[in-house]
Amino acid sequence: EEEKHGADSRSQTPYETILERQLPQLTKRLQGTLDKFQNPALNSSGISVPADEWWKDVLSRYRDGEILFTATLESNPTLPATLFDTVLENCLENTRKKKQHEPEIQITVRFRVEGGQPRLTITDSGSAIPELAAQELFQVPVSQPHDGGLGIGLFQASRQALQAGYRLSLSENCVGRVCFDLQPTENDQRKLAL
Repeated sequence: EEEKHGADSRSQTPYETILERQLPQLTKRLQGTLDKFQNPALNSSGISVPADEWWKDVLSRYRDGEILFTATLESNPTLPATLFDTVLENCLENTRKKKQHEPEIQITVRFRVEGGQPRLTITDSGSAIPELAAQELFQVPVSQPHDGGLGIGLFQASRQALQAGYRLSLSENCVGRVCFDLQPTENDQRKLAL
């Protein structure tokens, strides 16, 4: 019993701390998945939440200080939270893997609402994605050497984005600036302008 008590009192690893913060979000995502099974009429974008509420939730989950978060919200529309979470988590997971080989890279998450449209940009200051992989990135699952990520997660996130009226793209891909963008498709932007 003394051993058990000693194991419980040890300090948490950074991974355990992150997992503890992520647990409420994982629970929400699992509940969303269960809801979809029970009600197939729910679309893949999941629950819509106000933009400011989604952003506050993101900031509460990622407090480790390794990522720079910025936001500009001109208004507070609702957004498909499951989609935005999926894209953010996939991109951050890929940049974390990249950081293992390039420890000096900086990661920035920029969230903005302009003209009533939410847009999410995840940028890293590391090496560019190889040209062939970049061309296939959202078309097929792409594997990278040394477990660099960019596999099936971004492929699925891209499909989910299209179903929700958004587009996930690699907007910049050069050494020192690799940017992924999630924004409404042009058709959705035109609808709002009418």
